[in-house]
Amino acid sequence: MHWTDAPGGGFTEPGARPWLPLGDVHSYNVEDQRSDPASVLTLTRDLIALRRQEPDLRTGSYRTRAAPEACGPGAGGRDTWS
Repeated sequence: MHWTDAPGGGFTEPGARPWLPLGDVHSYNVEDQRSDPASVLTLTRDLIALRRQEPDLRTGSYRTRAAPEACGPGAGGRDTWS
């Protein structure tokens, strides 16, 4: 996520050419999302805090489970694709 909506997103000087595209620095940046309780930044911070608070989210075991057949992209079948 970009730091600001300034040219370069807060990572590079204005006018510099980054080696990867920056994307939409005006819509997604820390400066704008910091005070928004419904932002992706707030959700991410809340999930990190929850992980730190709950031991099972840090040290619990992981088990793979089979997904139901009607789960995932195209679950409605080819006839439902537009």
